[in-house]
Amino acid sequence: MDMEVDNSYLQHERLARDAKHEDVEALLGLSGGKMDAKTLSDPIPTAEDKWQLLPAFLRVKGLVKQHIDSFNYFIEVDLKKIVKANELVTSDVDPAFYLKYTGIRVQKPERLDPDAANRSITPHECRLRDMTYAAPVAVDVEYTRGRTRVIRKGVVIGRMPIMLRSGQCVLTGRSDAEMAEMQECPLDPGGYFIVRGTEKVILVQEQMTKNRIIVQSEKGMMVANVTSSTHELKSKTYVIFKHNRLYLRHNMFSEEIPIVVAMRAMGMTSDKEVAQLIAGVDPLYLEMLEPTLEEGAASKLFTQRAALDYIGAKTKSGARRFGAPRRQPHEESLDALANFVLAHVPVNGADFRGKCVYVAMMARRVLQAVGRNDMTDDLDYLGNKRLELAGQLVALLFEDLFKRFNTDLKINIDKILKKPNLAQAFDAHNQLMCHGDLITQGLTRAISTGNWSLKRFRMDRAGVTHILSRLSYISALGMMTRISSQFEKTRKVSGPRALQPSQWGMLCVTGDTEVVLDNGMDVARICDLADGSRVATINPDTLAVTGSPIDHWFRTMSERLLRVTLADGRVIKATPEHPLRAASLDPLTGQPGVPAWIHVGELSATKHAILVSPQPIYMAPPANYAVRLAYAQTGDMENPLPEATVAHLQSHGLLNADLPLPKLLAATRLLGAMNSGGCLNSVDGKWDGELCLGEDLDAAAVNCDLATLGFESADFSTSTKRLDISADVSAFLYVLGAFCGNGQYQTRSLPEWLCTSPALVKREFLAALFGSADGCHISISWDQCEWTAAMGALKQPCTENLLSSAETLAGQIVALLADVGVSASMSRCVDGNGASAQIQIEPTASNLVAFYERVGYRYCAHKSRVSAAPVEYLKMRGYFAQQRTEKSTSASESVTSNDCMSNVVISDSASAVRADGLIGWDEFQKLCSAESPAFVWSPIASVEEIDPEEVYDFNTASENHSFFANSVVSHNCPADTPEGELCGLVKNLALMTHITTDDEEDPIRRVAFALGVEDASLITGAELHAPGTHIVFLNGLILGITRSALRFVRQFRVLRRSGRIPAFVSIFIDDHRGTVNISADGGRICRPLIIVDKGISRVKDVHIQRLMAGNLQFDDFLRLGLVEYLDVNEENDCMIAIYPKEIKPYTTHLEIEPFTLLGAVAGLIPYPHHNQSPRNTYQSAMGKQAIGAIAYNQLNRIDTLLYLMVYPQQPMVKTKTIELINYDKLPAGQNGSVFVMSYSGYDIEDALVINKSSLDRGFGRCQVMRKFTAIVRKYANGTYDRVVGPPCDENGKIPEKYALLDDDGMAAPGTRLENGQLYLNKQSPVDGGNDINAGINANGVSATTIEYRPTPMTFKYPDHGYVDKVMMTTSETDQTLIKFLLRQTRRPELGDKFSSRHGQKGVCGIIVQQEDMPFTDRGIYPDIIMNPHGFPSRMTVGKLMEFVASKAGAIKGELQYGTCFGGSKMEDMCRILVENGYSYTGKDYVTSGITGEPVGAYIFNGNTYYQRLKHMVADKMHARARGPRAVLTRQPTEGRSRDGGLRLGEMEKDCLIGYGASMLLLERLMISSDVFEVHVCETCGYIGYKGWCQMCRSSKSMVPIKIPYACKLLFQELQAMNIMPRLVMEDI
Repeated sequence: MDMEVDNSYLQHERLARDAKHEDVEALLGLSGGKMDAKTLSDPIPTAEDKWQLLPAFLRVKGLVKQHIDSFNYFIEVDLKKIVKANELVTSDVDPAFYLKYTGIRVQKPERLDPDAANRSITPHECRLRDMTYAAPVAVDVEYTRGRTRVIRKGVVIGRMPIMLRSGQCVLTGRSDAEMAEMQECPLDPGGYFIVRGTEKVILVQEQMTKNRIIVQSEKGMMVANVTSSTHELKSKTYVIFKHNRLYLRHNMFSEEIPIVVAMRAMGMTSDKEVAQLIAGVDPLYLEMLEPTLEEGAASKLFTQRAALDYIGAKTKSGARRFGAPRRQPHEESLDALANFVLAHVPVNGADFRGKCVYVAMMARRVLQAVGRNDMTDDLDYLGNKRLELAGQLVALLFEDLFKRFNTDLKINIDKILKKPNLAQAFDAHNQLMCHGDLITQGLTRAISTGNWSLKRFRMDRAGVTHILSRLSYISALGMMTRISSQFEKTRKVSGPRALQPSQWGMLCVTGDTEVVLDNGMDVARICDLADGSRVATINPDTLAVTGSPIDHWFRTMSERLLRVTLADGRVIKATPEHPLRAASLDPLTGQPGVPAWIHVGELSATKHAILVSPQPIYMAPPANYAVRLAYAQTGDMENPLPEATVAHLQSHGLLNADLPLPKLLAATRLLGAMNSGGCLNSVDGKWDGELCLGEDLDAAAVNCDLATLGFESADFSTSTKRLDISADVSAFLYVLGAFCGNGQYQTRSLPEWLCTSPALVKREFLAALFGSADGCHISISWDQCEWTAAMGALKQPCTENLLSSAETLAGQIVALLADVGVSASMSRCVDGNGASAQIQIEPTASNLVAFYERVGYRYCAHKSRVSAAPVEYLKMRGYFAQQRTEKSTSASESVTSNDCMSNVVISDSASAVRADGLIGWDEFQKLCSAESPAFVWSPIASVEEIDPEEVYDFNTASENHSFFANSVVSHNCPADTPEGELCGLVKNLALMTHITTDDEEDPIRRVAFALGVEDASLITGAELHAPGTHIVFLNGLILGITRSALRFVRQFRVLRRSGRIPAFVSIFIDDHRGTVNISADGGRICRPLIIVDKGISRVKDVHIQRLMAGNLQFDDFLRLGLVEYLDVNEENDCMIAIYPKEIKPYTTHLEIEPFTLLGAVAGLIPYPHHNQSPRNTYQSAMGKQAIGAIAYNQLNRIDTLLYLMVYPQQPMVKTKTIELINYDKLPAGQNGSVFVMSYSGYDIEDALVINKSSLDRGFGRCQVMRKFTAIVRKYANGTYDRVVGPPCDENGKIPEKYALLDDDGMAAPGTRLENGQLYLNKQSPVDGGNDINAGINANGVSATTIEYRPTPMTFKYPDHGYVDKVMMTTSETDQTLIKFLLRQTRRPELGDKFSSRHGQKGVCGIIVQQEDMPFTDRGIYPDIIMNPHGFPSRMTVGKLMEFVASKAGAIKGELQYGTCFGGSKMEDMCRILVENGYSYTGKDYVTSGITGEPVGAYIFNGNTYYQRLKHMVADKMHARARGPRAVLTRQPTEGRSRDGGLRLGEMEKDCLIGYGASMLLLERLMISSDVFEVHVCETCGYIGYKGWCQMCRSSKSMVPIKIPYACKLLFQELQAMNIMPRLVMEDI
């Protein structure tokens, strides 16, 4: 047998060698003559020759080729497979009916308008008209019509968004001239979609590998798990080693199954056979297996039927398929073992042999890993991961939508066929045409929102797609190569790539950490978040809470983990490097000091306090829960809905449809608020409503929920504090269960669906109910010599005759509270104010804390704020009492150094500390934050180290870089620090990576058996684990064994290099585990390497010459066996040399170029190998923020925001990456003459001194383009918006703000706009409701008395701008679209941000006249002067080298190279300087422009490439004299967008106090803020009315004083809590 294999191998190698020799001769043109053998065997003389393979590779693959290849594979292969698997639709009504899909194809993109002269459409038009770049999906069908068989071709069932540059795109194969005609940029890489006018890219998704055995330690147990993935289902199977025994675990079984019993159930009844399969003949493993075999014998289950019955009793009913009859236990267990356990391992009939061998292999791997950590698998290892591309994700989505399409089609067909006496034979073609919107809308919605929700695979991901960043050309490329880490809950989490060990330890908190989302209402666990999720962030200075999207979410396994316990009992687990907002406690006063970000490892008990803000706790959402709101119009309904309203709600999926959980929660909140603080009205079929709210934040929360439901935002009146509810929303809330009219005059009860809903839904209803009611907040007061907590009652007013109904409603509310864990009681109240049923929350401390955490307040930010400190106080007291109870009752032990409150109990007053040592409320208030009542400083009780576990963190787009972690103010991974940037760098593909697609397994399986693999089903366990035997796996499935692994792998690679096996199939030997692994699945990262034979590279100079001449392509190198792709696993088998000089006799491969280890973004840096690592990391982020040219068609685009450099230049010092990615054609920076010297005091902290004349010549000048869109809407009642010309006043003159408008009501291109001027005069009808007769008079003619309100578009920027473009068109929905592109030219000014390519950023410190600048003896003035102190600590030697290289290049008149691991040599550059009369050091003699005297030192100078970043003072600068004020406090609003005031914070106040500027302090803190005059009684000290004291009933002693309005508000709030503050008046 061995001899036959050897002969076969020699024959294969001879055939491959002969074929290869013929191919080489044909391609090199040598078939007619001979070639000097010495020339062919010469090594490549220089790396520059070998580098030519790179552009050849990119021509074949491209920068984003993996996205395009994946989408093409989906269109050409996967789409047909999906249709083939679901090709038949039958009817349960008519057995003779069938519909069969015989083919499917995606056509070219075209317009929706069938009457268009040219149906073809270009991507550029879709961008401009806010359309989706999509193509029809056509199918060929065969079906029956009566007794006739009908065949139809090209039936359109939907529209598929098309990826740009894919096979179906109109841009594919076009020349540059044709691309210009289509107004497209030939350098645009494609790989993205255009959906509703927005460019969307599907990020590469990182997942753990499927169908592979992963062994790891969990909670002290060794576990082997396999995630099985097939087209039908995904499942996870475990083999665990617990109590020295092996068990099989699967979610289909209610408990763990002994592995021997499981093997017997699969037909292996012999213990000897089981032992041999698992342990072989190894005595060590047999001894470890002995308790497992004894347990199997003790079970008395010796037959397969007995074992099946045993397992069947523990099989969950979910294993039975829906609709199937109930089966016997042994049938249930047999089905579970065959179809669910290890679902990817096939079972042929009743032959479970293959599955038994696989389970035995998992068990052996577990035994191998017991006591040996080196036998466990590294989840961070890249070989254990797979990347999902756009094609795979869209295929999953389309398959799910196609199945739903067929299900709905079948339902409708059955519905029609049930009808008796059809007038004509049923034709299924009509039904096919009616359901196309399902596929179209499903694909469009998923790509537009980024939410992939597939019930079949339990996939619910968010943030899959992102808007393509067009800030610069390189930012778009960087996003296309970025990897997004999203993890499913069904498997273990994975940390960062092991290739980046410097990232270890920089991740933050554990997965059970609860994070508050951006609406301030919802709470999620950090492990459930993803890129694109929006969270609440905290400004560390002002404590203002705003929302921000997550930019980069990740997780890993921690090396060290600390558990911090606070004085209130809260626990947060984090790595030592994770920062929290903390402050040191004063040892004397117990007050917190200056807050700062402090690492967890630096915190200590009794010395620090953490900033917390009590938040609601996390409640797990119910799986797949939805409520169906059924509504049918009947004639006897009291308040029927208009038909137009019903149709509108049904179109939004809100009526007669399943309401998914996110919409249901929003609707439930609105229902609770409406039943407590709102009112619905219905008069003559017209619906409206209003909701009483407290402040703008509450209105924003309501509008957020309205947007979730698909409604438009409602208007909020700050004067009346009422929010107007539209007719559609009012009608929807009525159907939901809201009360119509005044509730106290009618019978009321809660809807049935609410009472039976999960706890999370009930919580949202209660939170809105209590939030919108009067009072009901938590407070602390002094009562009977102790501090007690209280909460106002929730009243349900009614008339006396309806009191029983109100009590029923109150009882339902009490029951809901009990369901969420809050105790409450109900009582009736009848007094002079009327009757009511009252709900009183039990006023115990634990119950009030439970109410705040389990219910809380929705739509009332004020109650949340004022209740936060009392709740924190109650938690702190409760935890302190618990700790004291758990400790010894001895007085000496009751107060120890670890007492969490010992450092804050410092007052001797009776009111501060009770006899039991608990802190008092007045003492606790020292810990309340001065900036916001919602934040409290909680002292640390303990800090202890615990066992490591998986930790999580993320970046936020907001510059706050913070979030709530278990109510603690926590820092996240920031965007501009080394920690955060290292996290981001890991998630980018390198320059020459390729992501594989699936290859067919059957040919590979046949080749493996032909090369001598013995079938696993034919061998015994002793042979399976015999010495020298390797088990062969193919995509995780066991093929068999080989007794000569090296020879088998060598033969396999010969066939692959000769083209007999696909190039992307990898094979490698794992001697550690005794396996040979063949991988042909998709998602593996591969890269090409040059093959080396016997110490000689196969690529010779003749090949490179033919490549440069165009006679060879990169694929020819693969076909000739000169280059091959290796994945991460196969690289472990290889010896790879980086440079040709390092080739040894044992070397197997040679790198094509070492700089391809970097990605497209990092490849822009010159000489990066001479820089400190964090600097390269910084540049990778800032390079994407640089302003430059984005595309050739940039002036034809109308994007939301465009930054364009006026005079971009390619860098003087290039890299090869720059040429490969065409950055030199679309650069983002300018070469500037830079002097390194100190000049004035305006260059400290990296600030730059810039030459004014350089700015005059255009240095750093850019243009900012902003798009503003107006939609001329048509309303349901026949009215529509209109654009009218400028109005005239009484004198016939046009007012100034309308002066720029033309007669058509729009400003013309080129018009200069100033702040406050109109550029579009649009008007909207006052009544745009659903009344279809509103726009028609009695005669049926359009009414002329329609009232319009002005809705103009106004220029709102302090600097002037120009109208660049005006475009009028129609959208896909036939709405008129008007787009304005406004242009501002920005010249660099003080504070604008610049950066070199070495991560050294700085702002413009001063702009100096050229005559005052220093100059060299050759008359050269600098454009920029940078401070020399920027070099020593940054260690950016690469920047110094760029100075010298660019200076030499400018002198010689040629570009230089600074490619990583290479580039122009400094010796050559210095030689050029010397030859041209310059110093080799790069220094020059410089004269001062101010004094005319020589500068006292030679100055280092040269040309450097500087990038102007998007951060500009004009976008951030803000000041105001007067402006809007907050409604509640009457203080100026906050934030530039709201025209807010400038805050004078604590530190600024301390400075003014230090200077003794008391009047300035008074003016800033009160007079210019919220000064308010009150009248105070000198007798009693209470605030009264003007000239009248309500307490003294007198007007004698009233005096006016001025105090802050916030102070007056505080006094009134204290009075509401029965605390009466007195003002003692004295004459000064």
